Amino acid sequence: MPKDKKKKIVKIEFNKNKEDKKKHELVYISKEPITAAILAKACEKLGGSVEIWNELGIIEVELKDNMILDITWFDEGFDHEEDIKFIKEHGLSSCFTVHVTDENTKTLNQLFEKIIEQFGGILCEDSEDFTPILLGTL
Repeated sequence: MPKDKKKKIVKIEFNKNKEDKKKHELVYISKEPITAAILAKACEKLGGSVEIWNELGIIEVELKDNMILDITWFDEGFDHEEDIKFIKEHGLSSCFTVHVTDENTKTLNQLFEKIIEQFGGILCEDSEDFTPILLGTL
């Protein structure tokens, strides 16, 4: 893909079968150096009730529709060569895992559109090659 053509997908949808609510583990990665405390403050500004365990890097966000989102700061570094190459190649520095269920995708979209607008980065599937990218651009 040419460098001037950046991929941006703006709608997250998972399983539409409301009876089978699957959990998904996503990854939010940014070029900005962001801590759990900074991300928690951004979530509060967006109307969320936030509980943070800063020393563990864990954020629990409860939003207006009773959606609970668990966000964990990933500070252990990456083990796989491909992951390290991807991170270095794109100049990414902060990484969080995001746990969400199918029913929370509308609110997840709204929250991470604002976070990405403020801090940049991408929200993607936790996969070997960080695809698909759900929100944001590199």
